[in-house]
Amino acid sequence: MIAKSSEIKERLLGREIWRQPVVLFRTATGEIRAIEDSCAHGLVRLSHGRIVDGNIECVYHGWRFDAAGRCVHIPHLASNPTLPDCGVRSFPVME
Repeated sequence: MIAKSSEIKERLLGREIWRQPVVLFRTATGEIRAIEDSCAHGLVRLSHGRIVDGNIECVYHGWRFDAAGRCVHIPHLASNPTLPDCGVRSFPVME
């Protein structure tokens, strides 16, 4: 167990399990998701960021990651429909 369901609300929750930083959050539909707590661009903790449109936004770079860990937005590439494959790992969750 990494957290109680009641601990995961509308804010990001950073935890560590087996020396692996993980960020927990709820999707727009209320499901809990867990992804690597490290921005793919510069290793900044995603748990220090915020949730924007159901995605985690890196506080430093503004890159956004969805519940599967895929990078879905890079500010300076916003007009480019093809983003680089630069996601982070996602982890299975059971509530």
